[in-house]
Amino acid sequence: MMMRDDEGEGKVISADQIASQQGRFAGRDDLYGFVLASHAYYVAKNMPEVLRLIPEDSRRPAYTPLAFSRQVLRGMALAATGDRSEAGFWRDLLGGAKGLYQRPLVELALAMHYERAGKLAEVFAPDSPIGEVAIREILLENIAGPDLLRTAARNDRRPQHERDVALFTLLHKQLGTGDYAGFLRDSALIRADAAKDGSPNGLREQGVPLGLFRAGTWSDGYACPALAATVAVLARDPRDAKARLCLGDFYRLNGFDGDPERPKRDELGGTPTLFPGTATPRGAIYADIIADAKAPAADRAYALYRAVNCYAPSGFSTCGGAEAAQSQRRTWFQQLKRDYPSSPWAQKLRYYW
Repeated sequence: MMMRDDEGEGKVISADQIASQQGRFAGRDDLYGFVLASHAYYVAKNMPEVLRLIPEDSRRPAYTPLAFSRQVLRGMALAATGDRSEAGFWRDLLGGAKGLYQRPLVELALAMHYERAGKLAEVFAPDSPIGEVAIREILLENIAGPDLLRTAARNDRRPQHERDVALFTLLHKQLGTGDYAGFLRDSALIRADAAKDGSPNGLREQGVPLGLFRAGTWSDGYACPALAATVAVLARDPRDAKARLCLGDFYRLNGFDGDPERPKRDELGGTPTLFPGTATPRGAIYADIIADAKAPAADRAYALYRAVNCYAPSGFSTCGGAEAAQSQRRTWFQQLKRDYPSSPWAQKLRYYW
C-alpha cells in the first residue's frame, strides 16, 4: 500500500526503507525479493532490476500463489522492455498455472502480448492456448477485423455466445462503416432461433440480440421496410436519403445509439481497431441530408425533425457525432417550420432543446 501514490504527492516508501525491514523477512527470501521487485517495477520503473531479482522459473508443474506472483511480475517486466522471449515465457508458465485464477491471468498476459505485437490471429488460431471466453470476446468486439470476425462466427468448436458476439460485431460494424454488400452476405449466418432481446451494448454480460437484424423494429411513423430491404437499397446507392433515414431509425428504435466505452490503451483491447472504415453516427446522417439540397423534401423534413430530437429533452445529443450548438438546433427548428410547414414533422415538433 505504501508503494501507491493515490494522491499524486510523490510520498511513497523508498527502497532504503524497505531494505531497513529486511530482518523482518528472515527465512522468507522469496517474499522479500518479491517486495523489492515490486518496488522496482511499480515505483522505480527499473525493469532490469526486476529481472535480476526474480530469476526465470516458468516451467514448474505447479505454483504456490507467491511463486506464481513472482513469475508474473517477471513476465510483466519482460513485456515492459519488449523482450523477444515474452511470448515463450507466458506459454511456458501456462503449463504450471493450475491454481485458482492462475491460467486466466497468464492467458490474459499472452493475449495482450499478441495484440500489441500485431499478431491478433494467434489468439484465435486453432491451436491457441487462449481459451478464456471473456478475453476472446473483448478482442473480438474491440480489435478484430472482418475476416477474423467472420471466421470466429463460423467456428463451431467455440461456445455459441462467443460466436454470436463475433457475428453481431461484424454485422454492426458493417452497417456503421457502409459495407452494405458485406452485411447482406454475412447476415445469412444469423441462426433462425437468434434472440432479439437485449442491448446492442454490453454484449459480454448478456445474451446477444442477433435477432434484431432480422426482426427488429423498423418504423414508428416514418415508413420504412425491413432492415434487409433498406440495406439492399444502400448497397445499390449509399447516398439514398430515405434508406439512410431508415437505417437511422433502425439504430434509434433498437438501442444502437451511443458507442460503448473502449478499453484504455494499457488494457486488453486498447490498441486501434483492425476493422476498416469509420462508423457514421445517426446524427451525422441527419446533418448530411439536411445539407443536401437535392434530397427529397419529405426526407429533409424528417431529417430536420430527427436532428432536433437528438437533443430532447436534455440538450445533449443521443445520436452520436459532434454536438450541435443550441443556435444550430434553433436554425433546424426554424427551417423545418419555414420550409416544410405542411409536413407532419413540422406540425409535430413543438420545441428545440
